[in-house]
Amino acid sequence: VDGNIVFELRSAKQGKTLGQTSLGSISRIFTVTFDGTYIRVAGESRSDKSLVILDITTNEDTKVKEKGFSSIFPSKCVADSSGNFIFALNERSDRVYAIKSDIVKYSTIEELLGSRGTNPGFGHPILNGFSLKNDQRSAIFHVVETNPGYELQKFYEPHGTAVISPEWELDNRRYVAVATLKEIQVIDIETADVKQIYSINRTEHDESSIQSVFLECFHFSGSVRSRILLVRDDGSVSFFMGNGVSWVREESLAHVKESVFIDLPPDSKGDNAFEGGTKSHFFRHLDRQFHQVQSLLLSIPSLSVQDLLRIPKSLFSHASIFTDDSEDRFGFNKLVILTTESGKIVAIKTMGGTIAWSRFYRGYDFKSLHVLKKTSDFPPVIAVVAKRSENDFCILRLDPLTGKELSSHGLAHKIVRVVLLPFLDTQTHEKLLMLIDDKTNVHVYPSTSSALSVFQAHLSNIYFFLLDLTKNEVSGYDIISSSETPMASKLVWRLAIPAGLSIVDWVTSGALDRTYAPGRNLGNGSVLFKYLNPSMLVLGLGSEKTSDRDPPVIEILFVDIVTGNLLHRITKRYGTPPLRLLIEENYVVFHYWNSKHHSYEVGVVELYEPEVDWTGTVFSSRNGTTPSITLSQAYTFPYSVDTMQPTVTAYGITPKRILVGLSSGHVATLDKRVLDPRRPLANYMTTEDQTEGLLPYSPFIFLAPKSFINYNRTVARMRKIVTEPAKLESTSLVLCYGIDLFYTSVTPSRPYDILSEDFSYGTLLAVIAVISAMTLIAVWFFSRKELNNIWK
Repeated sequence: VDGNIVFELRSAKQGKTLGQTSLGSISRIFTVTFDGTYIRVAGESRSDKSLVILDITTNEDTKVKEKGFSSIFPSKCVADSSGNFIFALNERSDRVYAIKSDIVKYSTIEELLGSRGTNPGFGHPILNGFSLKNDQRSAIFHVVETNPGYELQKFYEPHGTAVISPEWELDNRRYVAVATLKEIQVIDIETADVKQIYSINRTEHDESSIQSVFLECFHFSGSVRSRILLVRDDGSVSFFMGNGVSWVREESLAHVKESVFIDLPPDSKGDNAFEGGTKSHFFRHLDRQFHQVQSLLLSIPSLSVQDLLRIPKSLFSHASIFTDDSEDRFGFNKLVILTTESGKIVAIKTMGGTIAWSRFYRGYDFKSLHVLKKTSDFPPVIAVVAKRSENDFCILRLDPLTGKELSSHGLAHKIVRVVLLPFLDTQTHEKLLMLIDDKTNVHVYPSTSSALSVFQAHLSNIYFFLLDLTKNEVSGYDIISSSETPMASKLVWRLAIPAGLSIVDWVTSGALDRTYAPGRNLGNGSVLFKYLNPSMLVLGLGSEKTSDRDPPVIEILFVDIVTGNLLHRITKRYGTPPLRLLIEENYVVFHYWNSKHHSYEVGVVELYEPEVDWTGTVFSSRNGTTPSITLSQAYTFPYSVDTMQPTVTAYGITPKRILVGLSSGHVATLDKRVLDPRRPLANYMTTEDQTEGLLPYSPFIFLAPKSFINYNRTVARMRKIVTEPAKLESTSLVLCYGIDLFYTSVTPSRPYDILSEDFSYGTLLAVIAVISAMTLIAVWFFSRKELNNIWK
């Protein structure tokens, strides 16, 4: 590009430089081949963009022979596997040139493929030939020697478009794999004989196309066999060997964007188990239990003694009493819906990790994923907001249990933010989506009259904010009431970030729907009331060091979204990115690098208010309530952190733990008591502190080996941790994703609401049997005594 391209060849054995030359006449390199004697480079001329071929000798006296072709202006070039021929596609993509030494032959795309089509291109090179395809057809061509010169001859043409693998040489014979939408053929490129055929099974919603195919041939029982790796544009990878597919991997899951959990229905058939109201649901539940007991009794005669001993344990175990497609008693069996960067939506079963369904949308860039209706309000519905082009967005409504697309709604404007509202449409009983476009206009989905009336009824309580990273500012908006959408918005406040600082990370407090206790009981009997603001935005700002007198800093800003008031501010000198933020209830945890101490540190801030108006039921930012009590502390935390997330349980009763995703790929649980800003020094511990359960202060926080929940199953380049409550209050479900996926369950305070796995169920049944027998004996003796007393 800059004219300073240097080509260097080194000896693989000796490691010394064999030759080096400048390729200043070439501005773009298409292909390079090396046959052990000379190097052939095909590129684009810097002066007129025409084709230039350089032959470079590799002896100690490096020589360059340059040959220009002023009439050929290539857009693509390949060389055959021997390097004898250079094949070029001209800039108009309608001719193919075959070049050997000074001899040039060309043919049009229409002559070669029988159809000009669109988007022509070369495949992998083969010996004395090439593969060519467009959007309609594909074929393999050989260069056939003629007198004089040579000509291009079609060697093999599959049905429709195909992808051809690089050639594989075995016993001086060369083979290629030709993959179409229906099958893969392994072909001898000298005789055109088909050595092996694999069928490709496509699902109903499979709209993916083959991106590349790779072949390996070997001898087995006196015949040529093959192994084939097939890569699709949806990110899936298939391996063929023997008679068919050996395995399939969803490599699109290495680039997950968002995820949500979906409960499975009580009925394994996926029917509307909630239809008919509560009574109908109750009788369905009794009917299922009756059939389960009936099946158990009928199977007892065929069970062995060991199976009979396992029955009591199975009745109280974590295992599901239903099938894999229905909910279990503890809420562990769910579906995880994931959107990927390749445009694929994948549903994974948490019990076993198998893929339930997948859908591929080519060219879609998924922006957000939301649950509009839960399984308890059967049927469940999810919504995916996707970008199809610069100003073309759409909303996809899907059934998360089957993957069926329910509807697709186009949006002819650029969406910059999507907010899931807690309000339900009175007709569909789905949650509303608020979409903000690039002109700060507000759109409501679904765009029905009932949804619009619900939105207008709560309009006075809806505010939103937008982050502009280019202008380095945050703005808050109010919505102007209107009978139609889109609705205009009004700027309420704007926060300009000071010069020298930039927004590194940000989090919002959310709905706070699982906060069990509004206050914190102290050791002296008093209460600190938590500052629970569901409309709080926490901004993490970072700067770089400019001079020794002006060290780098990080700042944490607490902003009220409704009013724009700055609730609190923290400045950490010598703090630098990476900066990670976590907000939960009334506290914020932040992790950063201390450039002065050359170590990672973690800080915590807790917000409290002096008193609470117990007569009110709803928090309002308009009342001007601010956290008058702020407690903070920082600790040395010698671990690099990629993400943080608190555990969440069904009712919020179980004390929370913080899940820390480390850069090493491990996930550790950190007790919130360790990150308590009220931890006193050991010499100043009082009886009240001990009564409250405070830990003595230590400037260092180390992770115990038992705190890692994924052990040796590390998650490379972890991006996010997602938590979901189970039906058991003691248990939280955890999903971690990066390049890998990891799923497990954690019990922050141990499984206090279920019997342990080593519990002696046999002893329990024996005790129950003995007590029952003794009760019957006591009743018999008591009856006999009463009868004797009457006779007297």
